[in-house]
Amino acid sequence: MKTKKTMLIVIVIALIIIAGLLLFYSLGRKSETDGKDKKTVAILTMGNFPLLDMISEELQETLEASTDPAIGTRVFNANFQQELLRKSSREMATGDYDVLVTLSTPATQVAVSDNKGQKPLVFAFVSTPSEIGLTETTPLPNVTGFIDLVPVRENLKLIESVLGNNAAIGYIVNDGEGSAKNTYGMMAEEVKGTGLQLKKIPIGSQSDLRAAIVPVIKQVDCLFFGPDSQASGAADLIVQIALEHNKPVFCTDMISVERGVVGCVAPDYRGMGRRTAEYVKRIISGTPVNELSVVNFDEYVTYLNMKSVDRLKLNIPKTIIDKSVHVSAD
Repeated sequence: MKTKKTMLIVIVIALIIIAGLLLFYSLGRKSETDGKDKKTVAILTMGNFPLLDMISEELQETLEASTDPAIGTRVFNANFQQELLRKSSREMATGDYDVLVTLSTPATQVAVSDNKGQKPLVFAFVSTPSEIGLTETTPLPNVTGFIDLVPVRENLKLIESVLGNNAAIGYIVNDGEGSAKNTYGMMAEEVKGTGLQLKKIPIGSQSDLRAAIVPVIKQVDCLFFGPDSQASGAADLIVQIALEHNKPVFCTDMISVERGVVGCVAPDYRGMGRRTAEYVKRIISGTPVNELSVVNFDEYVTYLNMKSVDRLKLNIPKTIIDKSVHVSAD
């Protein structure tokens, strides 16, 4: 009796050991398979900047939520250093990545040059496509993405809705910056044939701002600046000068609205991150890059700083207030 009981115990233990080994083997095989199936996307960003961060965060969240197949991401942050940008770009081009993503014109420029069309590349936040070698007649091999054009017409409509169809706009611009100069040219074309007037306020640096603005500000109904690092970097000062003369300021970026600018119409950068992720997922699923058109991204959001609106006692249509996103630094 005792012998039978002992044998039964031995058999049970043996069965437990066998079951454990089978489970271990099965998990090991699954882990090995999962590792082989998982895809990896390399993301190159110029550095930490609110608009870039919005795109990057939404892009990563959307990709990492994918399960069929599983997609991992690795972010290369150049911290606005050219040497680190070039090093990161080369590492992406030679590394074991399934798709490359670049955020900004400079990051895309370098990556296109280093990658040479070997890996699929999707770009976003590119405002000057010619600077990455992309024209209507010259597509780039194995490259697609989203062009970040400033919604000039939409911003003019916002100004008209607040100040009327005959408003005079003092446009602050640094002609030394390509995107700033190009946007001014687009707006100058857009106002032709309308009642709106555009008065150029040229600057070379932030130290020029007060001397450039004060002689002009009584001749205009508002101030405006586009994607201009000199102007946007001094948004606080521009708002201060404008408030001294009870004039509103408009712009093209959400960050400046948070700092006191009345409002802007700007791309939905989180939406751009999601759209970029969708392109990446389609490429990983087998869609050829040349079947994914380069897109002029046109999903826009109206941002208003209601504290500035109230301070200046501006009469903004309720329809615009209701559909806008309200932001401030507080």
